[in-house]
Amino acid sequence: MASRLTPLTLLLLLLLAGHRAASNPDDSNHSFTDPESLQGESKGDILDILKGTVPKTVSIQDTVSSSTLPETKETNTTVSATLGSTTQPTTQPTTEFGCPEPDISCPDLGNHSAEMMLGDALTDFSVKLYHAFSAVKKPRSNMAFSPFSIASLLTQVLLGAGDSTKKNLESVLSYPMNFACVHQTMKAFRSKGFSSASQIFHSPAKWKKTFDPKNTRMEPFYVKSSVKKVLMMSSKKYPVAHFTDQILKAKVGQLQLSHNLSLVILVPQDMKQHLEDVEQALSPSVFKAILKKLEMTKIQPTLLMIPRIKVKSSQDMLTIMEKLEFFDFSYDLNLCRMTEDPDLQVSAMQHQITLELMESGVEAAAATAVSVARNLLIFHVDQPFLFVLWDQQHKFPVFMGRVYDPMA
Repeated sequence: MASRLTPLTLLLLLLLAGHRAASNPDDSNHSFTDPESLQGESKGDILDILKGTVPKTVSIQDTVSSSTLPETKETNTTVSATLGSTTQPTTQPTTEFGCPEPDISCPDLGNHSAEMMLGDALTDFSVKLYHAFSAVKKPRSNMAFSPFSIASLLTQVLLGAGDSTKKNLESVLSYPMNFACVHQTMKAFRSKGFSSASQIFHSPAKWKKTFDPKNTRMEPFYVKSSVKKVLMMSSKKYPVAHFTDQILKAKVGQLQLSHNLSLVILVPQDMKQHLEDVEQALSPSVFKAILKKLEMTKIQPTLLMIPRIKVKSSQDMLTIMEKLEFFDFSYDLNLCRMTEDPDLQVSAMQHQITLELMESGVEAAAATAVSVARNLLIFHVDQPFLFVLWDQQHKFPVFMGRVYDPMA
């Protein structure tokens, strides 16, 4: 027998999954009803829409796409939850029926304090996610994920969570307890480069200055004791803000993109250092200090050499959540604001991304050969590196990952 769901339950399911995804799961990968489209509806209108049979299985999908990263082809975060399970819970259910509706009021939205708080939390969450992804990936493998996409989806789940699940989600996401402004502020985190969690990119995130394809050629790329030839883009006087961080023992560079976005790259400072050393030393506080220093670092003409990359990544997010010490999706899940079913569990959660970094979308440079003047600064990415697509307006990572093999 199907579980009995309250009107608020139905509203939240629609916000999470989209009306078409709920009514036709086979189409969930092709269309997604953006929660923004429902904001103008009255509560009565929404409840009228929600009349009808509710399926036992709900698919929650978050899609991120772009034409360049850079060029990010597609990113999918998909969660499916099975309602009305016949399996008896291993422990007593913690769901309390009639739990209060979530408080999503935000008196601080106008003075930007909530945006600063959310940006700071998303940065902390990104570093935690990076280490969790790294722990389950093969050593010295490429990796990419969207912290903003994953956080957006979990924040929507937070809207329906109660009691312990709510507290645990807030802890994982690095949100302050009872951060009511998070839902309104998350909607404000958009620019011309990306619009929402359901589809981050709607226009290319273009370079401010070009790499001429004529200057792209095979160059050595060093991975510990081995070396391989990869396609390396180059520009003789590319505007780069960069410095060497002594804590990470890494070169840090920032390349400007359109729409207040930038690409931040962390590469070991010399061949004696390895990316694993940089990763181990990377903490939320160090990461935020580096990004703060980049804001104050002068942009200078630099001989830049950076490989073309294409990274494909697919990850079971339930494993990642367990690495973050969040077990509620499998045990004692409390979504009392979403359903009265005490046996609700999340059966699957996937995150997929294809990311491509290439010359397209940038203005052509005139030089056809690379020459180095004595006073010209150099930023050469010729060994494994960590990258961040950074939103400079709201100060949070949109994408993050690492590259060990640009040709993989």
